[in-house]
Amino acid sequence: PRSPILQLLTTTQRSSRILEVSSAPPIGGARQSSGVHFRVTVDEPPAAGEATELADARARIGELEEREAQHARSENVQAALYRIADTAAAARDMPSFYSSIHEIVGELIYADNFVIALYDEARQRVNFAFFLDEAETEPPDANEWEPLQDLKGATAYVLRTGKPLFLDWETFDDLVAKGEIDKDAVGGTLSELWLGTPLVADGHTIGVLAVQTYRTDRTYEPADLDLLTFVGQHIATALSRARAIEETRQRNAELAVINEIGTALAEQLDFDAIVDLVG
Repeated sequence: PRSPILQLLTTTQRSSRILEVSSAPPIGGARQSSGVHFRVTVDEPPAAGEATELADARARIGELEEREAQHARSENVQAALYRIADTAAAARDMPSFYSSIHEIVGELIYADNFVIALYDEARQRVNFAFFLDEAETEPPDANEWEPLQDLKGATAYVLRTGKPLFLDWETFDDLVAKGEIDKDAVGGTLSELWLGTPLVADGHTIGVLAVQTYRTDRTYEPADLDLLTFVGQHIATALSRARAIEETRQRNAELAVINEIGTALAEQLDFDAIVDLVG
């Protein structure tokens, strides 16, 4: 809904003219007092100067509304960035981290179909850590790391090029013709639009963030890819931090197990020594 200020600005006054109408006098020219007399208000179009002012006012209102919408979007993005940063430390584990990131991105753009793919640069392998696709009946194994050279889909293309991709049908057909994407490898139901951006941290690509739509009534614009890329920069930083925290947790858990085993062995050795002493 418009703000009260904008509602006030859109209120315009129209020129009016009052017409006084009386019934015709009877034959003979004598006017009778019983003749009907009434008033009619007729709206008139604004004069040329008023029309120009009205057009200028409407244009100004449009600018103010667009500025207000941009300001609201900026606030939403800023709030999302704070939440992304907090998620790295707040997440109980990596699956919950991925779910939180999906929820945050979904508040900015349509993200019913959402993918976070991890990339191991040293081993040249890809892992689809979070895969939400309404048309995919057999999602990839979240624990499997596939060789990049064996993948010929859009995700692999983004990893190879290191650039964001706005994949519409025209671009898709072009990449298939060039051999960059294998249509058979993509399989299943093809989406209407696919947007993907590399996740880069410390100068290294660590994964891909992607969304897609199968619906003609929920589409994307190039500006959505710009937004996804911008948010993806912060997600990459949070992802690196979350993975480091997770590795520390696992290491501490392993050390705790080792300490428990060591304590148990020590107690057992002490018991055996006592048995030897007392015979």
